[in-house]
Amino acid sequence: MSAAPVDAATPPDHGWSKGLRPALRRWVGFEAVVALAMVLTGLAIYFQDALTHETLSFGPKDLGTAFYSYGYDDRGDGGHSRATVDQARPLAFACEIRSGFTYPYCGFGITFDTHQNQKGLDLSDFESLSLAISYRGNSKLVRVDLRDKDPRYATLAHVADKANEADFPIRPGRQTVTLGLRDFSVADWWRSQTNATAELARPSFHNVVALELVTGLDSGPGEQKFQIERITFHRTLISNESWFGGIGIAWALLIGIAIRHRRGQMASLKRSAERALRESERLHRTILESSADCIVLLSPDGRIEYINAAAVDAFELPDAGQVRGRRWTDFWNPEEICTFVNGLERAARGETARLRGPGPTARGTRRWWDAIISPLVDESGSITGILAVSRDVTVDRERSEQLKWASEHDALTHLPNRRSFQSRLQAATLRAMQAGEQVGLLLIDLDHFKHVNDSLGHSAGDELLKIVGERLRNCVRGNDLVARIGGDEFAILLEDVDSADALLHVGRQVQERLQAPARAGGRALCGGASIGGALFPTNAGTAHDLFKYADTALYELKQNGRGGTKLFDNYMLAEAEKMASQLNLARGALNEKTVVPLYQPKIDLHTGDAVGLEALLRWRHPRRGLQLPATLEEAFNDYELAAKIGELMQQKVARDIRQWLDNDVEFGRVSINAAPAEFLRDDYAERLLAILKTNEVPADRVEVEVTEHAFLGRGPEYVARALNVLKEAGTTVSLDDFGTGCSSLSHLRDLPVDVVKVDKSFVQQMTDDSEIAAIVAAVIDLANSLSIEVVAEGVETPAQIDLLRVMGCRIAQGYYFSAAIEADAVVAVLPAKKAVAA
Repeated sequence: MSAAPVDAATPPDHGWSKGLRPALRRWVGFEAVVALAMVLTGLAIYFQDALTHETLSFGPKDLGTAFYSYGYDDRGDGGHSRATVDQARPLAFACEIRSGFTYPYCGFGITFDTHQNQKGLDLSDFESLSLAISYRGNSKLVRVDLRDKDPRYATLAHVADKANEADFPIRPGRQTVTLGLRDFSVADWWRSQTNATAELARPSFHNVVALELVTGLDSGPGEQKFQIERITFHRTLISNESWFGGIGIAWALLIGIAIRHRRGQMASLKRSAERALRESERLHRTILESSADCIVLLSPDGRIEYINAAAVDAFELPDAGQVRGRRWTDFWNPEEICTFVNGLERAARGETARLRGPGPTARGTRRWWDAIISPLVDESGSITGILAVSRDVTVDRERSEQLKWASEHDALTHLPNRRSFQSRLQAATLRAMQAGEQVGLLLIDLDHFKHVNDSLGHSAGDELLKIVGERLRNCVRGNDLVARIGGDEFAILLEDVDSADALLHVGRQVQERLQAPARAGGRALCGGASIGGALFPTNAGTAHDLFKYADTALYELKQNGRGGTKLFDNYMLAEAEKMASQLNLARGALNEKTVVPLYQPKIDLHTGDAVGLEALLRWRHPRRGLQLPATLEEAFNDYELAAKIGELMQQKVARDIRQWLDNDVEFGRVSINAAPAEFLRDDYAERLLAILKTNEVPADRVEVEVTEHAFLGRGPEYVARALNVLKEAGTTVSLDDFGTGCSSLSHLRDLPVDVVKVDKSFVQQMTDDSEIAAIVAAVIDLANSLSIEVVAEGVETPAQIDLLRVMGCRIAQGYYFSAAIEADAVVAVLPAKKAVAA
């Protein structure tokens, strides 16, 4: 028998393949799909952030490419804080907070506008900002500014970009701070300065050109250091709901396939589901009963079907068995819970209502509630019930009210604070504008309050402030506002003021009340106050200007003597602007290169020899050339600026003297003028002697000129001490402008005066006025009798020289001999004086 033929195209059927095929089909069947779905789900969850979120991150290595850094501080506002950016460590900076400005601060910023084309970052779709930062200092709060630039801001006065700001707490050490961009708000100063529309005044992040950190707002003096390790912006590309919703849909499809392929297991699954449902009901009931929230399930007509124990207790109802089946409104007067009833009616129409407000319990106890009332809807869309979830927030409400009160009131006097006052002032001016009325503002500064703190201690000062606050409350009308806006500064806001006389009358009442003796620190104190006032709209058109002008009037009063009440006048504003302009000019213009000393020779009227020089301050303007000190007059009343100008002059004069000594120029002594404010640091003598020592200039080659105003202003004891120290070192002391209104013979007796200078206003009139001539002669005779040298200033005619010689005056200076000249010309001029004067 022959074998059956074998088809070459048909593979041989091995026995092991028969068992492999079904197993392979099972393996690549539903289980494989489930396994693959689980793997994909795991990968989707693991890589969720990478796929659904985007970050924009900056670190130290990005400096110079993605951004540039900068720092600033409050010196532009008259303060003395100092911000330093560490060039060696990118994104590191330090801040030295110093007193001087009302709210001292420092700032550090990075600009994303690296090409200077006003293009920054578009963060409009970003949600949060993270800062990885290391900090050392005593501040508890730091402000973040995101500067947004928009062409529409160009129409707003003095505004380059919008300041979106938010605060975050900070502690020493390394930390990561996350801020939501929703937490940012537009800075109040930006809105107030720009009067921007509501649209422009909302936070925006379409073109963020810079990020700034501002510190010092809540801290005292001291050093603070920052190191920013990473700045990161976050945004969501795909929401969690969409992402996990997609995963859920995929799993729903997979479960549908599983149900289709597992029909045989449906009965078992149903029984398991029923058991799970029962367990779930027990679990839900346990959760509901354990919840601290008040949960009530109502029928569509408002009958109670379920109420948990927390609701029975909070609403002070009978037990759950007694209330079930009864209408909710059976336990209250409907008028007392009309808001809740309205919420039930809305839920019955298919709406969800969120309610927050006061309401009584069933026994009448007043509470504050936060409630959500939602409809329960079945598969067909019919409303099957109403769910009310409430929470008693009375304690939180009371705490919030307390915090709000504390944020708006001064803790010591319980008067409204500056922040609350500014808000009330703004509202009062708006009401006055609408009603056509006037608003009056009085700013009150207690006279010599510092003496109370210095002599009796701060506790006595606090007692006095509380007494002052109470007296101010008692001397105004019920609708007037009294606030404490600073240390010893108070404000009174008076609405519907008839006239300026009425405002002055209130000022006089305040003066009378404050002058009555007050007991503080165990002593009876009699105090006074300086009061500045202004009217809206008579003097000012805005609340900001009203405060500014009242403060200007107060400053004017204090400049010319304390006490009394002074109302704003337009001339004060011009003076204030002039002073501010001079101060700003001095701060920016005066430096080592611009300060120039000129020298005017002093001539011996008998020999014609130059016996000395007076150093006169000039400063070089970039366009107008050399300028007189009068252009910066206000700077000499400022403590810091006067010291700075004086030190620059002393350095330059000392170097000139050293050069003349090296060249054997016979110049006698060089006199240097000292402003009264220069003595307030109480180290004037030591600083001047140190400069002379550094330049190897003998102290006896210098003469210090002071006016008598220095002994009548602040700190006369500092002036006397400095002059005595200089006198002991060999320096000559001269009394300038003698005889011009404030002269006192006691100054010649009690102070180490070597020279008296007769003011040029007397010298230039004495040849035409016999009375003036008699005064000059008397001054010269008095000085000669006390062995004090006399120098006549402002000599311009031969007749003046002849008369001075007759009177016994030996030394003079003025344009007759020489105008003020620069140091290079002194050598050429000094030998020529004898021929001119002879």
